[in-house]
Amino acid sequence: MNPISSAPLDAHFRYRIFHDVVAFDSVDGDPQRLLGFDAQAFHAGTADLRERIHVDDEDIAAQLFTPQATATHQVANLRLRQANGRIRCVKCSYERSATAEGVILDLLLVDAKSLPRTLDDAADMANFRAMMENTDDYIFFKDRNHVLTGASQTLVALCDPAEHWTDLLGQTDYDIFPEAFADAYYRLEKQLFAGGEAVNEVQEYLSKEGRKGWVDNRKYPIRNDAGEIVGLYGIARDITEQKQREQALKASEQRFRTLFESTPSIAVQGYDPERRVIFWNRASEDLYGYSREEVFGRRLEDLIIPDAMRQGVINAVNGWLAGGQAIPPAELLLRHKEGTAVPVFSSHVMQPGPNGPEMYCIDIDLSQQKRAESRLALVMEATKVLIWELDFTTDKLAYDGSALTSLGLEAADAPDSLTGWLARVHADDLPRFMAMLEQVLQPDDTRGFDCEYRFDDNAGGYHWLQSVGRVVQRDAVGRPLLGAGYSINIDERKRNEHELQQREQYQRALLDNFPFAVWLKDTESRFLAVNQEFVQLFGQRNADELVGRDDFDIAPAELAEGYRADDRAVLASGKKKYVEEEIIDADGIRKWYETYKAPVFDVSGSVVGSVGFARDITERRAAALALQEMSAALATSRDLLQQVIDTAPVRVFWKDRDSRYLGCNPLFARDAGKQSPAELIGQDDFAMGWAGQAELYRADDREVMRTGLGRINYEEPQTTPQGKTIWLRTSKLPLRDAQGRVVGVLGLYDDITESKRAEAALKASEEAQRTLIAALPDVIMRFDREGRHLFVS
Repeated sequence: MNPISSAPLDAHFRYRIFHDVVAFDSVDGDPQRLLGFDAQAFHAGTADLRERIHVDDEDIAAQLFTPQATATHQVANLRLRQANGRIRCVKCSYERSATAEGVILDLLLVDAKSLPRTLDDAADMANFRAMMENTDDYIFFKDRNHVLTGASQTLVALCDPAEHWTDLLGQTDYDIFPEAFADAYYRLEKQLFAGGEAVNEVQEYLSKEGRKGWVDNRKYPIRNDAGEIVGLYGIARDITEQKQREQALKASEQRFRTLFESTPSIAVQGYDPERRVIFWNRASEDLYGYSREEVFGRRLEDLIIPDAMRQGVINAVNGWLAGGQAIPPAELLLRHKEGTAVPVFSSHVMQPGPNGPEMYCIDIDLSQQKRAESRLALVMEATKVLIWELDFTTDKLAYDGSALTSLGLEAADAPDSLTGWLARVHADDLPRFMAMLEQVLQPDDTRGFDCEYRFDDNAGGYHWLQSVGRVVQRDAVGRPLLGAGYSINIDERKRNEHELQQREQYQRALLDNFPFAVWLKDTESRFLAVNQEFVQLFGQRNADELVGRDDFDIAPAELAEGYRADDRAVLASGKKKYVEEEIIDADGIRKWYETYKAPVFDVSGSVVGSVGFARDITERRAAALALQEMSAALATSRDLLQQVIDTAPVRVFWKDRDSRYLGCNPLFARDAGKQSPAELIGQDDFAMGWAGQAELYRADDREVMRTGLGRINYEEPQTTPQGKTIWLRTSKLPLRDAQGRVVGVLGLYDDITESKRAEAALKASEEAQRTLIAALPDVIMRFDREGRHLFVS
């Protein structure tokens, strides 16, 4: 045994179980460190141990919390999810005792990593250390509680952040692998610890770099002298290449099967060594009239072989299976289900199968082929295709002369030899023509001849031709005997290609002169094309260098991740997107760009990539920010002005050019008999209590607006909503817009009714005093402090 130095990390839980009711009783130990929940959380019910148990350990949970009074003392391995979401492996020891009130469950949970190891650490053995550090396989040892006691250095490549295999000792898979992978590895070990001699499974892994692969994971039990399992030994061999080959082969087989199944004009049948049908595609159903259900398991000669050919076909197939001559392709007259003849061109392939060799027949209905040949002849006539044959032994060139005029030749002037033909090939194109011809003449050539070149006509000019051909007959040592092919005039195509090339050059010039960065990406966010502005923005040498790269190659990761997220949103939604984002230019300066991204669709409507452009808005953004700040300040100013108007001790109002009220302060609204200023907006003086003075007020308004001059502190009467007359001291000023044009009138007034009354009373009082004094017989004089006369009777 290899004990550890620290005390075990544990927690003791007690539950009472009666029928289907599981009641928490108590918890001791250190549940906080073990699971991230303190005892109070379990007492309050905010934490429930049963909800913490891993879903794959429900079998153990069922044993723990069953209401049946079964097993007394048991030990098991258990996985618990901590408060932080991580999985902790624990050793679970429990006792169940029956009482009158049900079953008492005493449950001790101990962190697996804090327990003494049931298996010695491999790090203690020098020879074993050498093996761990030099093997190519993923090798590991674990104790009975799923804790690593040894690991090969190769395993470090899959475990982050370990650097040496000793860093893995004392860890569980949940400490070093993503949870989904750890679940798969644990599941296999759980099966092993249940009593299996050995277990294995092909499982996925994920490297530190994010590369996914597969291993053949094999695990073996390690037992002590008493035969008890105290740990395990595991070896996982990387089979990624094998798996990829298997997947590729499977995909390839599926593609070919799908191809054969769905090919409407090629009938394919497959037969086992007994000539029984194992494959019959839809085209075979159409050609021979038998459905798949009718033919499976029946023999070839009982279905489509005429009686006269029956024994010959059986002998030919058996001879081929025995290692004899393959059945050559040939035109055959086979039999339809209804007994009618079916002319076909039949080819045969023998390949290995799971139950022995399998023969596949590929049949083409010759009646369809002849119709196709007829249509082809019409097409060739319409397109002026020149069909030719070349006898290499005599240099003789033969062809159908109907298409010669399209080459600018007359029959009498047309070359009748390869040498004569070569004499008309343009000097600049001749080396390429000859190099391709030399390749075709090689015995192992499979590519054939396909060359575009200029050809001299009878008028001193040149036509562009395309000649396609191959050697169709060779002698025993591979020397060419006969060649065949066709030649067509491609002047128009070359003109179109030239025009297309010019358009592409114009488009590239247009793209490169856009005043903003432009790019095109595929569905993996890799660049397909960029313009020169983009190249300069990111400090690259040329546009071609960026093809195939992505944002992470040219921008900081935190910005590139945002760009990638926008790409994914556009590709997923199929809709355009506009964002304002930061870009760091070639000088390392952060700038703000206005970016548009849009999906690119193919002819079928599928999204095949994205296109985008970015425009520098750094200055505009700064200006907008300044304008925003200014607007905020202006809004504050407006609020302050409104507060001044609302709290001013005078009445304030303003009107448009038609003397309709645009606004007022609360004092004015109250004088008008309204609850708030909003009730006056849009109304005029004729709708107010002072309708009798409305024309007077409007005349003043018109004069102020006509002259553009204010009227200050003049007195005028007003009738209140209660019918009383009051006196106002009024001022009116022209209201102007930002261009200085008069758009209304601004007014304010004070209610001077009381002061007018006081003034009238004072004047009457003084007049009465004067009358009284004047009636007195004596002289009465009044002086100020300086002795000056103020009054004399």
